[in-house]
Amino acid sequence: MFVTIWNNNISAIKIEDMIQRTRNNGEITPEFAMEILSLTNHRSNIKKLVNSIKDICTTKEDILPYKEFILSCVDEREVSGEVFDNLREMAKICGCEEEFDKANDKPKFYEKFDCDNTIIVNYEKEIKALKGENLRVYFNLDSLRLMDEDLSKLRNIKFKDGAKVNLGATRNLPEYLDLSMCDEVKLTYCDLSNVNGLKFKIRGRVYFDFAKNLPSNLDLSQCDVVDFYGCDLRNVWRIRFKDGAKVVLKNAKNLHHLDVSMCDEVDFYGCDLSNLKDLKFREGARVKLSDAKNLPEGLDISMCDEVSLSFCDLSRIKELKFKDGGNVDLTSTKNLPEGLDVSMCSKVDLDYCDLSPVKELKFKDRAIVDLGHSKNLPEILDVSMCDWVGFDCCDFSGVKKFKFKNSKQKKDFMKGTTNFKAKVQYTDKNSIMKKISGILDMEM
Repeated sequence: MFVTIWNNNISAIKIEDMIQRTRNNGEITPEFAMEILSLTNHRSNIKKLVNSIKDICTTKEDILPYKEFILSCVDEREVSGEVFDNLREMAKICGCEEEFDKANDKPKFYEKFDCDNTIIVNYEKEIKALKGENLRVYFNLDSLRLMDEDLSKLRNIKFKDGAKVNLGATRNLPEYLDLSMCDEVKLTYCDLSNVNGLKFKIRGRVYFDFAKNLPSNLDLSQCDVVDFYGCDLRNVWRIRFKDGAKVVLKNAKNLHHLDVSMCDEVDFYGCDLSNLKDLKFREGARVKLSDAKNLPEGLDISMCDEVSLSFCDLSRIKELKFKDGGNVDLTSTKNLPEGLDVSMCSKVDLDYCDLSPVKELKFKDRAIVDLGHSKNLPEILDVSMCDWVGFDCCDFSGVKKFKFKNSKQKKDFMKGTTNFKAKVQYTDKNSIMKKISGILDMEM
């Protein structure tokens, strides 16, 4: 575990004396060892402490209580070669070599001479008061706003575990930016040209909205949510997303080399997809392609639970297939294909559509359909199988025959409509028998 150094006034020399006195008294306990880590990482202090523990612990049973200390010594901390060798030997005896190596692989926040030179910020107002150069700062805050700040005097920064951090438009970010402890990070409008390393938390959420000069290689495989709203990705050649991630690329530019086949949700609103010829989605994905330009000719959305093609031009699409039971939004979509088949869709939005290219519309049993403000509907329209259909402000001038389940369905579906002149046919057997019975009664 990472141990923060909470020390503002105890020198490395005084800490050395504390360790020596405690050692002489035979009281180098695991608790004392962890307390020293909260005061220093100075190599002299750590060396004396590790050697003291090694001298009194010769068996696995002796060393096991110090396991947390052994791992914490290298968790984001730099140690000297001799001390490292002793610690790794102890980790081997303890049976925690793999954990030790994993902790040691983390970027180092504390260097081997650090003792009382780390600044701890407990309140946002303290940020403005920071003085000096090449500062190392630990932000002990659950929520932090560093918006439009100049961080040129900060060499290294660290945040509290679980923090929500807003770095919007922050300038001169550190070269290595470790955000692996933050639940949520906003890098909105940041210039990342000087950042050579970015690390995020497992299940974290990161928002790059309008960020500039993103790294060419982005590892976001830990993040639940990634948002590139308005970003220019021309220099980004590789992005790794987490399995099941939600990815927002709304109005992003220069998309290329992009694999979203592992994502649960993807939003391409307003994007130019010219360079994404082999766009693939995972089974059950929820995909927004609203107002996207230059959709790939071979676009396959047949595996998507939900898909939005609203405001898209489908003139380049050769074939359009939807998933059985899927939800489809085609609001204001242009150049619908002649063979538009939505008979497998549970929910269909065709609001504000020109349906003149479509020769036939078939709907799924119990489907929910919205045709509000649409025009040029097919001559024969059968909605008898639908649970609900909206016809608000529709143009019925070209519809010659309407099929409803019964008169109640017709009344419910056609509320507020005008200029309805089509011949009506009911498909429900009871409605047909009532109609026949009424005709016979009139003849008698």
